[in-house]
Amino acid sequence: MIQYGKVVKIVDTRDSNKFYLRKIGNNPKVFEDHKGNVIKLDDIVNQDYGKIIKGYFIAKPSLDDFVLYYWKRKTQIIYPKDASYIISKMDINYNSKVLEIATGSGVMTLFLSKNLFPYGKIVSIEKNYEFLKNSVQNIIDFDKTFDTNYLSVVEFFTADNLDFLKCVKFDGVVLDLPNPEFLLDYFEVILKPASFMVCVLPTVNQVISLLEKIRKNFVDISVEEIIVRKYKTNPERMRPFDTMVAHTTYIISAKKM
Repeated sequence: MIQYGKVVKIVDTRDSNKFYLRKIGNNPKVFEDHKGNVIKLDDIVNQDYGKIIKGYFIAKPSLDDFVLYYWKRKTQIIYPKDASYIISKMDINYNSKVLEIATGSGVMTLFLSKNLFPYGKIVSIEKNYEFLKNSVQNIIDFDKTFDTNYLSVVEFFTADNLDFLKCVKFDGVVLDLPNPEFLLDYFEVILKPASFMVCVLPTVNQVISLLEKIRKNFVDISVEEIIVRKYKTNPERMRPFDTMVAHTTYIISAKKM
């Protein structure tokens, strides 16, 4: 049932490639298209998903929808295609404890918490307090929309170093930093043997710099890039979309010796 605080996906039944995500708040006008068709709050609240209103299908967004088209960004995000692959690489489960540096806009935090819920734990560190507040609100909006409680497995910290974690052992670490190599000494202490370190880096220069420094204490090293190409769904003239998200990041993974 659609309630206040949830985010809905409004899909044009005449062209399913056209859709909009809107949060159900106190504004009596939820949505208006270019033809003046208005979907009002009273048309949606306390209704079930699947209703068609004035040519628009009211649906629950997918995780990808939510992240790509609703997520409030204070920083460049880790795209769902990359976050999903990182999860598959790390071999973590609902009993794992994972360290995340830096939180950014919180997308990776969400994907980790979804996989660690309900018994795992994420320690997410972000030195920018405004970024951290934004990430928390994003996950609150997600939990409200999907009736989950993923925020409960995350501990957020604002910190410039990891000294306070030296008595903790983690099953993995994810880093979204331009120069992650300066933290390698910490991982000698806080990472369990054979656990994964995963770094996301946008440029080849940064990848090379990291590779030069991790071979001493890490093995099973890989560098990968994930590219997804979307297609138009019209069967009469099916072809790729004219534009696409091409390079987003390089994913560097390695296991601690």
